[in-house]
Amino acid sequence: MFKLKDKNVNVFIVDDDELLCNMLYTKFTKTTNYHIHAFPKGEELIAFLQRQKFSPKIINIVIMDYIFKDPYGKNEKKGIYYIEKIKKIFPSTHFIILTDGNETSFYVEAHEKGVSAIIKKNDSAFLQLQNHINYIISEIKVKHYKQMFIKYLYITSALFLMILVILLLSFYFRI
Repeated sequence: MFKLKDKNVNVFIVDDDELLCNMLYTKFTKTTNYHIHAFPKGEELIAFLQRQKFSPKIINIVIMDYIFKDPYGKNEKKGIYYIEKIKKIFPSTHFIILTDGNETSFYVEAHEKGVSAIIKKNDSAFLQLQNHINYIISEIKVKHYKQMFIKYLYITSALFLMILVILLLSFYFRI
């Protein structure tokens, strides 16, 4: 039977705000048994992921900043850029975007790219992150249990039909 344990969950925090990144890392480390990793840049996460070999039983969740600011104000990159790259390498990865702005124009594009949630950086962000991570995990469990149910249903149906055929044959040949 499928048993998902907290230790089978990787949470990757990617944010150029060092204070926020450290705060989230500390809170998740203290309150969960997830494997927590923090990165200041999307490139560093991608390099890390490329070196990993994850089991299919491991759930990978990325909490990604929406905008990565360039200290020189030139090559600003959006989290969606990194999400697309990660999806190509690990298509089963789940994403949550953190944003500190009021811009909502990217919401549709983000969801089309596979983002599960978009959360504003505020006092309740950590609780919202926890809720969304729990939701992602529960959705994966439900999907797995549905697959297991269908397999058991096929097996049970096949056994039932075999018993029925045996009974019919034994009845037929007794007469």
